[in-house]
Amino acid sequence: MDAASVLAALAALGGVGLGAWLSSRQQRAMLRAADDRAARQARERAYINFLAAYRQFRRFLLANPGNVTLLPGPEGQQVAKIEDSAEYWRAVDEAFANIELLAGPGAIRQEAKSVGKALWKLAESCAQHPPGQIPNADVDRCREAERKFAEAARRELTGSSSGPSVSA
Repeated sequence: MDAASVLAALAALGGVGLGAWLSSRQQRAMLRAADDRAARQARERAYINFLAAYRQFRRFLLANPGNVTLLPGPEGQQVAKIEDSAEYWRAVDEAFANIELLAGPGAIRQEAKSVGKALWKLAESCAQHPPGQIPNADVDRCREAERKFAEAARRELTGSSSGPSVSA
């Protein structure tokens, strides 16, 4: 075997090795991109489900304000008892748990807590006012918290602060 044949064989093997290395590198990048897309889609679904659950609970409260009564709670605080709301509680509990798992600490979680606090204030207001006389400010507080959550979610998902405002 002459030197040219050996060099040709080595060049061919080197080409195959280089091609395999480049191909595996590209495949890893594609898998990483697919994982990133899947994680983003999971967060997006969690954010959508969170907003939907809280908005449905808000609408339930407004449609059934007579279902809410305030009871004495720990440390002198009052606790809202909301009749026929188990389905809504399960939905918001699950939605918030998803936020905690997928979003972690930061703006999304803080805005999610604000949505929960605004809904709780609305429940207290429903207990304190007759049907049809819930102050608009209490409803607006919920909508504003929902809007801020949607904006934070949009920023996190797109990496920007632009986009239309969301309200319901």
